[in-house]
Amino acid sequence: MSAVFPIEDKPRYGRFVATAGQTIFAIPFEFQQNRDVKVRRTPVANGVPTLLAEGVNYTMAGAGVYNGGSFVLIDPASEGDVFEVWGDAVLDRTSSIVQAGKFRSKPNDDEHDRHRIIQQELKREAERAIRGPMGMKAPEIIGEPTPDRTLMFDNDGNIIVGPNAGDVAGANQAAQTAVTAAETVQLAKQNVLDLEEKARRWASETPGTEVSDGEYSAKHYAEIARQLVEKPLIFYGLRRGDNHLIFDVGAGNFVSQNYRWWDLKSPGINFSIDANGHLIAEIM
Repeated sequence: MSAVFPIEDKPRYGRFVATAGQTIFAIPFEFQQNRDVKVRRTPVANGVPTLLAEGVNYTMAGAGVYNGGSFVLIDPASEGDVFEVWGDAVLDRTSSIVQAGKFRSKPNDDEHDRHRIIQQELKREAERAIRGPMGMKAPEIIGEPTPDRTLMFDNDGNIIVGPNAGDVAGANQAAQTAVTAAETVQLAKQNVLDLEEKARRWASETPGTEVSDGEYSAKHYAEIARQLVEKPLIFYGLRRGDNHLIFDVGAGNFVSQNYRWWDLKSPGINFSIDANGHLIAEIM
């Protein structure tokens, strides 16, 4: 590298997230000419990357200066805007050395600097490329890629042009819809099986056995009805706490200060009232 213009081994790339109103950004590498640097802005408002133009979107300083320079935005940045700056040296001579003429070292030194800059940028791009393992032959692209088309490997390991990207996305969506529909059908099938099992138990379970939480079989309620027919309800008394109704056989009636809670008894059946005020009959 030149002692006058040292070129450090850098990727020649920088990325910055702007603060509100920021205008000045560093260029973290050496460059010989302003045209050798590219600046890209990705606004936080829409997320669309845009390549900026010198003189229209920014001004630049620092060409030929060791350790880089800076660019200054004409319109200030918004908070969260992303700016990228990278070296893209033009593959061109910086000077012409006249043959058989007087030799000057500076033009020659500048040419060597430019070679080194371009080599660093080629290295950066190579490191971003998709690479196979050492010794592997690079695959050949068969066909002409066009916008919105995918690339895929064939059986020989070559890259071929695949289907339209939108068609692939649509097929994936259709497949996901089919999977969801199949899961819905399976769930409905299980619900039907559960209902069939519940119906079977409701028709066959013995009295006193719950078919599901709080529900009993038809035989259970049939047994209650049978016992009520065969063993008429006998009214023994009514109570609420310590307040009991007194049944007067002679008068055929009963008296109490409270008429809310009833104790009903029948041979073979217990009656009770649940928390919702429902009358519950239980086979003994």
